[in-house]
Amino acid sequence: MSLKEHILQLEKSLLEPSTRSDQAKLGALLAESFLNSAHRETSGINGNIPDRAALG
Repeated sequence: MSLKEHILQLEKSLLEPSTRSDQAKLGALLAESFLNSAHRETSGINGNIPDRAALG
């Protein structure tokens, strides 16, 4: 598997409900400094941008 294919596979895994609901999986995939500016529940509504811990 090429590096490009591996990165794409990791990105796609972030779309899976089983990954998004598993704090350990998210922790392994997201950087400590991760900020989700596209988070539907907060982006553009109240100005908060959730970090990695808030997604769990």
